[in-house]
Amino acid sequence: MAEDRFGHVKVKEVKGFGDISRRSDRYRLTVDGAEVAVRYSDAGHYAIVTTEGMASFEVEVPQGFGGFLIRPMKAGIKASADGNLIRFEAGGRLKLSMEFDGLLTDPLFIFTYPKARSGDRGGASGAPAIVDEGGTLRFAGGHEYDVGPIGLADGETLVIEEGAVVFGQVYAEGRKDVRIMGRGVLDASRMPKDRAARRPKRVMEITDCKGVVIEDITVVDGPTWNVVPLNCEDVYISGINVFSSVGSGDGIDVVGCRRVVIHGCFIKTMDDCIALKATGYDRSQGESDVRDVTADGCVLWNSPWGNAIEIGYETRCGEMRDILFKDIDVIRCEREGYQSGGVLTIHNGDRAFVRDVVYDGIRVEDAREKLIDFKILHSKYSKDAVRGHIDAVTVKNLSVVGGRLPPSIIRGHEEEGHLIGGVTVEGLTYLGSPIEDAIDAKMVVELTRSVRFR
Repeated sequence: MAEDRFGHVKVKEVKGFGDISRRSDRYRLTVDGAEVAVRYSDAGHYAIVTTEGMASFEVEVPQGFGGFLIRPMKAGIKASADGNLIRFEAGGRLKLSMEFDGLLTDPLFIFTYPKARSGDRGGASGAPAIVDEGGTLRFAGGHEYDVGPIGLADGETLVIEEGAVVFGQVYAEGRKDVRIMGRGVLDASRMPKDRAARRPKRVMEITDCKGVVIEDITVVDGPTWNVVPLNCEDVYISGINVFSSVGSGDGIDVVGCRRVVIHGCFIKTMDDCIALKATGYDRSQGESDVRDVTADGCVLWNSPWGNAIEIGYETRCGEMRDILFKDIDVIRCEREGYQSGGVLTIHNGDRAFVRDVVYDGIRVEDAREKLIDFKILHSKYSKDAVRGHIDAVTVKNLSVVGGRLPPSIIRGHEEEGHLIGGVTVEGLTYLGSPIEDAIDAKMVVELTRSVRFR
């Protein structure tokens, strides 16, 4: 193992699959008659499954249950119950959440993938060791590894194969063309809980890099922010799963980045699921604008802190613009009860001009906090002496398909020149019925130039 090329990686222990830790005793899963490992995290139990076409799933709940739900509704899973067993068919790429008896505790997450193509880096090699393949650091499926921090250099790839569990962290600084791939698990439960501890301070910390790909990895139980590109360009994040149960355990924080795509991810966190920020964190070169960011096809569960889809609070840059959130299922947005908390939120707490933001095709299944919460404000996170601006925001085809209709707030700042500009709401529905004005939307509008309903 070339330690100097991969951040002095040292394997503290390697365990075979038979000794795998953190195995769930609450659920048993079989797929086409073969048992699939169910692991637990602090935020829920989970299984990663590869299928070839449609497959038959059977979930056993030994302690029994009265009722269950499978979310997102869009997946259209038709399941039947027989005693302690639940049966359904599924295939392809799905991010499913199973909940029992109306409780938000102990959900079961099932992530399905199609069979890997020949040569797909997500597939298993079967080798029970780390292999340096000329720029690839590979952790083989069927084993656990305790490694600590892993550093990547230019052009290097980290692969965590399906069935592998790596206890550690990943970082890259000032690099080009780095890849983090595979269908395995990056478990951060053994990270130092002291945020002043040695770097990296976050589970996956990518700083000042260009050309970053992060695909299909499952990240669990980080003590702070989880997947964090800082001042990066050309970032592609696809198919990953993130869950955390701690305050400040944000899922994906895009900080001062340009040209970012977040596609098809599942995130359940105690704090923000997806957040866009701008500030000079740690070793980043400084406070950079946020531009050209798209998040689409994701499934989000926001637990009591934070927000589901957030811009802010840290907005210390010139502009945050050309931002698109599309085709996203917010299956839960739990109640926070403080100033923050919401499904679609812009909390401009510093000087940035936030503009040209589009939300299109967002489905909300259960929101117990604000639906829309756009504010220019001074908060405990603010550092700039002046307030910023919000303008040209469009909310299209926002559908609340379950639960109650939450209230919304659009509020500028009382300082002269800091009213919120134009906000357009088009195609808002509640349980299939159109909502055509602010009153029916339970929306409070203050210090705002224009809110138009279409």
